[in-house]
This record gives sequence, C-alpha cells and structure tokens, in this order.
Amino acid sequence: MFRAIVEMVYNSIVENGPDYVAINLQYFRNFRELPNLKNPKKFTEKLAWRKLYQRDPQFSVFSDKVAAKKEIAKLIGAQHIIETLWVGINPEEIPLDNLKPPFVIKVNHSSGGHIFIRTTADIDRHTILETMRKQLCRPGLLLQFGCRGQRRGAQVRPQVGRH
Repeated sequence: MFRAIVEMVYNSIVENGPDYVAINLQYFRNFRELPNLKNPKKFTEKLAWRKLYQRDPQFSVFSDKVAAKKEIAKLIGAQHIIETLWVGINPEEIPLDNLKPPFVIKVNHSSGGHIFIRTTADIDRHTILETMRKQLCRPGLLLQFGCRGQRRGAQVRPQVGRH
C-alpha cells in the first residue's frame, strides 16, 4: 500500500511537476544520487542537462527509431537499412500471424524492452501485448515522452514496431 502511494506521488510529480524537479527525481530514482546539472561530468548527467537546456528539434528525429531509420536511409540509401515490417500505436493491431520469424518487436522511443521472436514458439500474444502496453506508457519514460502529452526532452510519439 505504501509503495503504491509513493509510486503515485512519483508519477504525479514526474508528469505534472516542473521539468527541473522531475528530471532530478527521475535521475535520483535511477542512480541513487542527484545529478550535477551546473557542471555535468558523467554521461548520464549530460543527458539530464540536455533534456533541460538543449531543445534541438533534431533530437526528436534521432530519439525515434522509425524517424531515425528514414533519415539514415536518405543519407546512405534504403538498401542498407533493416526493413520495418509494421508500425502502429495500438499493440492489439500487431499482425503476429502474418510474418515468419525471426523478427523483433520494440517501441520506437526507448531502449530495452525488445521482444525477440526467433521461432513461432516464441509468439505469446498475451505477453507481447502486455509488454508493449507497458513500454508505450511507462512512468520512467514520462520525462522524455509523456504518456498524456509530450512536453520534456525529445518529442517522440510512442509507437510499436516489428523489424
């Protein structure tokens, strides 16, 4: 019960609080220390600083796996890019029966959380849908992508893709 209340307070602050407070809170939750945002030394501190102070629109393009693939294809040619088999915002619409393994299911706006489908035995619709729903709207991603609106860091619309 106490843990659920703490989680609700955390999520509320991250979603609705000032960017500076929310980024410090998320950083502390992940690394058990506050970031040095006045003179960042660690890579993670520099990322936190960048979320607050560098709002370059290109960050959104390169933070989005789908958009980044399109941009890279323009530079080096589409023949060098792994084909994206499906992209959408509703995990229920993933056409799991239409493609043969191997393939990877992942969201466009996060690292980790990939589901590797090596054989048809790996296709567990319930687990895939549950995992992708969580990935599309995780509290840990709110600082960058916001589940109810994108307001911090890169402006990326969360999507699921099969590659």
